[in-house]
Amino acid sequence: MSNYSISIIVSLFFVNVVVADTSTENEIESIEVIGKKPLFLLKKDFIKAEDNFYDAYNALVKDREMQMDCKMQSIHDFTRVKKRICVPNFFETIKSDEMDKAVDRVGGRTSISNIMNAVPDNASARRRVGEKNKDMANLMSELIKKNKSLAEKYLAYLSAKNKYETAKKTED
Repeated sequence: MSNYSISIIVSLFFVNVVVADTSTENEIESIEVIGKKPLFLLKKDFIKAEDNFYDAYNALVKDREMQMDCKMQSIHDFTRVKKRICVPNFFETIKSDEMDKAVDRVGGRTSISNIMNAVPDNASARRRVGEKNKDMANLMSELIKKNKSLAEKYLAYLSAKNKYETAKKTED
């Protein structure tokens, strides 16, 4: 065998090795990291989406009674623990009206003893709130159908709420 044929065989051997090496270098090892967003960040996203939706809704509604108000409120009168609640403005108006009627039934004058002894008619308040809730739901539905921006904010609100509630259930 000549030196020429040996060098060709040796060079072909190295070419194959080099080709084999480059094919393994082209394969990329992938590592998947699976994580989840912390619950407090999901709650923060939910509150932000809720505020965005209700701010847009309130801007479109002329009747102040039908607007929504979100605030931190004590969960009981005897505690400092607060919870975020969103209620329509008519809720406070109805509550106040029912208390005024109860004071009138007790004695007619607004005094400490009359207020302490006054018991509002909860059935009447629930009925009035139920009627107003239906009116508000109809108004909100119409506004969402007519206003694309409000509809997008509503969908973002529902999505954020669903993510938060799902994560909260799995964490418990």
